[in-house]
Amino acid sequence: MVNTAPETRAGPTSSPPAISIVVTAPHGIEKCHFLSDLQTLPEASRLEIIVVDEKLGRDCQSHSGVHHISAPGRTVQGLIAEGVRRASHDWIMVTEDHCKPMPDLITRYHEALMAYPDADLIAGSVDNRTSTSPWSNAAYLTGLGAFWTQTKELPDTVTNANMLVRKSAILPEELAHDAALLNVTVPRLIAKGRFTNCRDAVVDHIVHLKGLEAVSFVTFCTLEWEEDKRTLPQRVRALPAQFGHSLAGFYWCAIRHPVEVLRELKSGANVTFGDVFRVFVVGIGVGYHRFKAELRYVAQQRWKRQV
Repeated sequence: MVNTAPETRAGPTSSPPAISIVVTAPHGIEKCHFLSDLQTLPEASRLEIIVVDEKLGRDCQSHSGVHHISAPGRTVQGLIAEGVRRASHDWIMVTEDHCKPMPDLITRYHEALMAYPDADLIAGSVDNRTSTSPWSNAAYLTGLGAFWTQTKELPDTVTNANMLVRKSAILPEELAHDAALLNVTVPRLIAKGRFTNCRDAVVDHIVHLKGLEAVSFVTFCTLEWEEDKRTLPQRVRALPAQFGHSLAGFYWCAIRHPVEVLRELKSGANVTFGDVFRVFVVGIGVGYHRFKAELRYVAQQRWKRQV
């Protein structure tokens, strides 16, 4: 890892590099809340803004200063990949349509880029300042707890809600595959020590959920992610081996990860019984659906081989 606290080190005085921002908007550019908040940033006029949605239609310039790309039928990772391919600048920030940029977001990233020119991948932070419902918070902590600004430990990877990547560091074969950026490029750059954190570059993750909507939301995101990973070359395990692997995955989702989340919560804030209950409900629900989906996939693959 290059460093874990770029915001604490003074960098050179040269001008920071230009940044393209790729915003995934699965529900259409009209519902992209990120845009209205982005216009309030002092650097907005100097940014390339790309919004990629999956609605059927032509690319258009329906919003001034925004490059709109239509990519129907693509998953979130597919939308990210298309936006990265179309980006003009070498540095690309990836985020989501329901994230709100904090006022100094780009400034903090510029400081990190100037302080650590050898980094190719930078993890920003994600907070939950607006979605105040208890279930929204449980879903947020389940999926993004590692990137919470109040955790004591810095994340050891990135999230597509707030990350910065150097386009020239992505290999051609990775850029050509929709699922490769998050599943191949990111682990490769981290393993090579080309990764750092910028804790002060923050977005507010705004998703309003009630009750078991939290389980459905995180489950959908998890299963889509796993489905994308299966498009990459991988070994299909024998059913008994897959059962053990999936059971370990259920344990991680339903027990280990919620315990880690609550440990971090306890270190930075008061934890109620309700917090504990909701985080475990979301974890158990997601773990169960992932366990079932993985076993079904392996059974289908083995059946295809026998036919």
